[in-house]
Amino acid sequence: MKSRGFMRAFLLFAGVILLTAGVAVGFGYLMSHNTDRGIADREDKALGLEKPVGDLVRKSILADARIVREKVVQATMTAILDRLRSGMEPDPYTPMIIVADSGRINAYSLPGGLIVVDCSLIAISYNPEEVAAVIAHELSHMAHADSWDALRISIGTSLALAALGGEEAVRMARNLIREAAFLGFSREIETRADKEGIGNLAKVGISPSHFADALMKLKAATEEGEDYPEILSSHPDIDGRVELANQAGSGFEGKEIRLEIDWPAVKKTLPSVLHD
Repeated sequence: MKSRGFMRAFLLFAGVILLTAGVAVGFGYLMSHNTDRGIADREDKALGLEKPVGDLVRKSILADARIVREKVVQATMTAILDRLRSGMEPDPYTPMIIVADSGRINAYSLPGGLIVVDCSLIAISYNPEEVAAVIAHELSHMAHADSWDALRISIGTSLALAALGGEEAVRMARNLIREAAFLGFSREIETRADKEGIGNLAKVGISPSHFADALMKLKAATEEGEDYPEILSSHPDIDGRVELANQAGSGFEGKEIRLEIDWPAVKKTLPSVLHD
């Protein structure tokens, strides 16, 4: 009986290894033969591998007790997202913003159209336009599936475990979320996200100068001991990025269409440790 039990356990373990290897090989083949990162490529991914991973990660993050669920915060993120999406090409996913309370000033995108904004970022922002500017940058990462590409090895394993279900799938989803929070993209990718985010802000009537303001606040926070957020981690030329945003916003004085959001009221709903 023991030998049969051992054999069943061995076969299950071998099955997991083979499934993981098969998904990883298939994923690698797909990525190596699909270099166009436009909307058509995103549609292919949405119909294939990205959707189950996105669903798994979304369920895991929504089950986290550290999510900020106040209605005014959720309504604010929806208003910001609606304004930004009005200037973007259609995407195969409906983006979703989740506000988390991790105590780490950050914003990052995840596979499947999910963007996580830490409430610390809201707390240090002077107005909603600064947060919108950071989200515009992350929407560019989302549109090009940058986090999907960067996490592809972990994603292959996640899909294999998700197919089996159970605690291992949940554990892998949490690992993906932690990994995404500390991702660093290449300078080329960050520059593209800056330019596209700035361009989108201008399209929807928000001054790109708010992106410069947000970058300066994030830079100041890191100088005070905060960990580098994703948006700064692999692109150290903060001054050059600030100059680019300010140049793009130079013609917006008196013409900006501000977001109609009661920002002090939003900040008052955050965990009390984060505001005065």
